[in-house]
Amino acid sequence: MIGYEYINELFKENNIIDCHYKIKIYYDYIEFRIYKFINNIHNIIPNYQIYSINQLIHIFNSHFINNKFTNMMNESIMNNSQMFDFNKKYIICDNMIIIRYSDKKYWISIFSNIFNKQLIPPKNDQDKYTKFLLDFMNNYKLPFFILNVIKQDNDFNYFNMKIEQNKYIDKWKKNSYEYKLIVGTNNYIFYETNNYLQKYDYIDQIDLFILYPNKMLLLKNYLPNTLQDKYKTVNNTKIDDYYMKYSYKFVNTYKILNNYDNIYYKTDNLLNLYGHYIIYINVINRLNLIINKPGDALQVSKISLNYFNCNDLLYLNLDLGNNNICDKNDLFYFSTDIIQFYKRKLKENNAVIFYNYNLENITEDLINKTIDIHILFKTIILKKNNNHKYKCIMFYTDYMCHALSLYMNTFEEIYMICSKFDNSLYNMIKNKFNTDILLCFDND
Repeated sequence: MIGYEYINELFKENNIIDCHYKIKIYYDYIEFRIYKFINNIHNIIPNYQIYSINQLIHIFNSHFINNKFTNMMNESIMNNSQMFDFNKKYIICDNMIIIRYSDKKYWISIFSNIFNKQLIPPKNDQDKYTKFLLDFMNNYKLPFFILNVIKQDNDFNYFNMKIEQNKYIDKWKKNSYEYKLIVGTNNYIFYETNNYLQKYDYIDQIDLFILYPNKMLLLKNYLPNTLQDKYKTVNNTKIDDYYMKYSYKFVNTYKILNNYDNIYYKTDNLLNLYGHYIIYINVINRLNLIINKPGDALQVSKISLNYFNCNDLLYLNLDLGNNNICDKNDLFYFSTDIIQFYKRKLKENNAVIFYNYNLENITEDLINKTIDIHILFKTIILKKNNNHKYKCIMFYTDYMCHALSLYMNTFEEIYMICSKFDNSLYNMIKNKFNTDILLCFDND
């Protein structure tokens, strides 16, 4: 972790060998999470190199910025009356020296005071931002609602004076963006994003490409009248261009879903299971047209859908601003005909197998762990079915996690990867397991 390398070099340079203190560095809220994310990127997203910096920032803000990381401070600090010494810029508690990363320029003075001798800076300063980290930091913008989370963070309030807290909040306020929450008709809620149709240069290599729709475009008739014209034609031309060029392998979900109601959660930007199931049926039917072997056709899994009323799927920390939401009730679709494993603990003798990106079976390591998005980002899920046809590789979007079970019982084998298309990973799986079909899902 950045900071500790510098201290190691500083101690070596000054022959501080038998230090009886443990050293802990406090990092401010945002920097700590970014450093942890970048420092562990190989484990978090093993194929991170295929993503742009902006795509990684989107993943970080969607799934990691508000994650319950801990600064691992000694609990006794928070439990007694000892306050951080803002004059000395350190505190010693239970044989632990605690300093702040924001005070790095004072570290030589701090440790000179502690060890009662004048230290000299290390000749080899290894504590420099890598180009990757610099690019990430220079492009990073914070979701605005996180500022309220920071203000309530115990460590942040403990390790920063009030004037420092205000300065930090002001700094990130200038470098933040807001999720614009829009309340439409019939109590539909939209989160305005800057999504745009990307370049999907890999379509030639795949059998079927499925573009998941943007809720604001698909349900634009539920938008306030002042916004309907803005979203009436956006992206349609590009989508039509892709459909004309790749019609045989491009599933246009906008046209498919346009004839259905109740396919989205009203209070969330995601499709519900009903919407996912409509897409699933169309994907399998389209694959059968491509395969063109009626005697060996894939069978659509028939399921019964039920629903119940739930009270509010709104993101808890999202600032609603001046929006008045009259009705937060929503419909939650489910089916007892499929086995859900996402957000549930993995049990022994489970029907699915988990591989890492080296194609090593790690299922046993995940037993009794909750299968969440952080696990899905770094694993390949395999489901085998007897008396079925075809082996399929499926790259899927994080919007689909709750719908993965729909596809699990359709193929002889299906390898599911939560990633944009990765040619290297695809070839590795195809060559080892001799797969037949390649599906790619992406978000608009």
